[in-house]
Amino acid sequence: MSTPPASAFGPRPVLSAARAADAALAGGAAQVGQLWALSDAEVAESLGHLERVRAAAEAQQVAVVTEARSRGLGNEQGWSGVDWSTAAAPGMSTGHASTLQVVADACRDPRLDDLATAVESGAISLTKAAQLARFHRSAAPVADPAQLADDTATLVQAAPDLTEQQLALAIRHAAALLRPEKDAEHLTERQRAARALHKGSGPGGMSTYRVVLDPEGAAILDAALDPLARPRPAKDDPDLRTPAARRADALLAIIGRGVSAPGAAPKTAKAQLVVTMTLEQLTGAVRGAGLTLGQELLTAGTVRRLACEADLIPAVLGTNSELLDVGRRKRLVPPAIRLAAWLRDRGCTWPGCTVPAQWCDAHHAIPWWHGGDTSLANTALLCGRHHTLVHDRALTCTITDTHVTWHL
Repeated sequence: MSTPPASAFGPRPVLSAARAADAALAGGAAQVGQLWALSDAEVAESLGHLERVRAAAEAQQVAVVTEARSRGLGNEQGWSGVDWSTAAAPGMSTGHASTLQVVADACRDPRLDDLATAVESGAISLTKAAQLARFHRSAAPVADPAQLADDTATLVQAAPDLTEQQLALAIRHAAALLRPEKDAEHLTERQRAARALHKGSGPGGMSTYRVVLDPEGAAILDAALDPLARPRPAKDDPDLRTPAARRADALLAIIGRGVSAPGAAPKTAKAQLVVTMTLEQLTGAVRGAGLTLGQELLTAGTVRRLACEADLIPAVLGTNSELLDVGRRKRLVPPAIRLAAWLRDRGCTWPGCTVPAQWCDAHHAIPWWHGGDTSLANTALLCGRHHTLVHDRALTCTITDTHVTWHL
């Protein structure tokens, strides 16, 4: 009789471990009726014990599913790995079986031996392992193999000390940097083009709006809404509005302010964003992405364009992520210069564009991060679409006292 193929985990006492887990769970069940007799510390200890049992059981489940995949169990019936798992364990949900399958497949990949070891030892939970496995699976077809291996090893090493949310953010950042720069900018363009606002009918004569935004749009909207969507100070009248209601009121307040004086020069910036990235990434010396306080990843090109108009505070980091400087806002075009630009340009300065001045951005012809000053001689009005185009193409212009000429 042939010997079954070894799993990626190697020979393991699965049955004895399973029996030990059963015994531990039985012991825990026996104590449930006696919880009233436990001290506070013992209650917390019991929960921690059961969590370790759960983690150990999930690691054993991964080992079993990996072995089943190695043997091809369920192939004769035409089952997928998920089908086999739910048939073998009828109480298992399809979602959990799918997660087990993803991790088991990753553990059979020789490029992910570090991940398999971390799962086997219990250093990484099943959910974190699935995050890492999906990242590697999606990036492998397009990423440089050496860079992907280095990034994956770094993420596996850091995963035990990160929460699931922190790991997800680290994975998003790594995925953004693995993508070729031109592909990243192309994706940004496609995401921007997919922005949408859908209106529908709600109950009781209400209306529903569904907004679909790219990372840049989400960052701008969040930065505008958050200050106005905070609960009102309690005092004698507590704020009983739900978070959703507070955001709706904040959105209406912002729109109301915007339409109340459409012809006046704005006294505040369009948005207030805090974006962290290194100075080298901002200037383009090295690749990178900006991170907003709302955990949105923005490409360097997007950050450079937003820096012209948004109240963006650049938090410049050193090589060890220490905070070197938090930029001031003096680079923003003040109302007097903006008004002078309105009078000179009359609208968007792109050839043939008819967008009026009050709906245009104030663009620094020489970017502020390259030493450009905030002056009328360095300011040109551009509508949102052409402002994006100018930054994407790194276009330059000549500004005189009466005219702006773009070098196309």
